[in-house]
Amino acid sequence: SSDLAYIIYTSGTTGKPKGVAIPHQAASNHMMWMKKSYDFNPEDRFLLKTPFSFDASVWEIFMPLIVGGLLVIAPNEAHTHPKELIDLISQHHISIIQLVPSVLREITLTQGFGACSSLRHIFCGGEALLPETIHGFYEHNPFEAHLHNLYGPTEATIDALTHTCTIEDSERPISLIGTPIYNTKAYI
Repeated sequence: SSDLAYIIYTSGTTGKPKGVAIPHQAASNHMMWMKKSYDFNPEDRFLLKTPFSFDASVWEIFMPLIVGGLLVIAPNEAHTHPKELIDLISQHHISIIQLVPSVLREITLTQGFGACSSLRHIFCGGEALLPETIHGFYEHNPFEAHLHNLYGPTEATIDALTHTCTIEDSERPISLIGTPIYNTKAYI
């Protein structure tokens, strides 16, 4: 379990790329936390649209395999085109997706987002999830998908904290980053 699972690069807060070695145990802990915390099932369809150079792609790839779901691989650069993402979600009945908050904001403001009724869980990470983005999501979310704010440095293996957002979170001055995932502690 302590053997190397993968090495991924991050600039962290320094701006200088550095390799981060992630052991199997850490990756497995993250996957088991996600599997137990959310109601993923074999009928779920996950969209892999995060470039492989980002740690979030790890759970996008492995979670559908763990729960027996379907993995849809988006074309290159699809993550930068809100209309293309909406079309992929609708066409493939995607139920699970991860987006950076700036893309979530754009996708909720793009015509057709209301037709993405297959969405059940939207995970956000990589940037601050602003209260106005949360508000926009709930304003344009007639299908009642759940919005989750994920936070964690690459060194902590994808995510370290999680918070399931509510409409009340859009009225806070800052967004909550949540509580620790399995086998993790947060110190302030």
